[in-house]
Amino acid sequence: MIFYVALIISLFNKSKKKLNSIQDTVLNKLEYDLYSHPSESCDWINVLIGILIESYRRDNTFKQNIVNKINNILSDTQEKYSFIAPIILTDFALGDEYPQINKAKIRPGEHNGMVTEFFINFDDCLVLGVDTNLMINWPRPCIAALPVSLSISLLHFSGKIIIEYVSPLDSNNKYILFSIGDDYNLKLDVKTLLGHRTKIKDPEKLTNIIINIVNDLFRNKLVYPNYIRYDLPNKPKTD
Repeated sequence: MIFYVALIISLFNKSKKKLNSIQDTVLNKLEYDLYSHPSESCDWINVLIGILIESYRRDNTFKQNIVNKINNILSDTQEKYSFIAPIILTDFALGDEYPQINKAKIRPGEHNGMVTEFFINFDDCLVLGVDTNLMINWPRPCIAALPVSLSISLLHFSGKIIIEYVSPLDSNNKYILFSIGDDYNLKLDVKTLLGHRTKIKDPEKLTNIIINIVNDLFRNKLVYPNYIRYDLPNKPKTD
């Protein structure tokens, strides 16, 4: 981790050295061999992450900001479809446990950079629940409505996190690629209730469809070779 901090500082230095020269300088000074260095202990960072997560969980302002953002997303979703009534957030929980990181490793990247890999294990219960109505608009608008309650819980995630720092030789546009190894394990619990409270149904097929949709979105957006890209700001120009 000391190596990673030193690398970031070097990248934002005003020096005009090439990336390979910067890497060699940092690696030599820290005596860090990318090919033979053992996996790092992550106990200390698990403590820091736990403290950070717990501080946010106890911050009512932070939780309210998340709720507001979720409500904005739900409102935007509802406005796009005439058959969906206003969506109401009914349940939101950030859980009680903390993720456990282990086996951190830095290795050479495939795109003229470096890759940080670590394994994460998370067992908890993060919950998001909503209520809405599906509107029947034929033969005339809003002729009937079907109440729908949906609750999604994240119970378990384990897998390899891959963070690649990329600095192309032919460009000044540096960026980070975030992805997850394909051997991950994701466990969700989905509850769907259709109809009025006196005649509630929990259709198993609909629950399975929702789980499959979430898994497909997760795999298509995050699982390697797919990734999320974060562009890094360029170094400021100097006169």
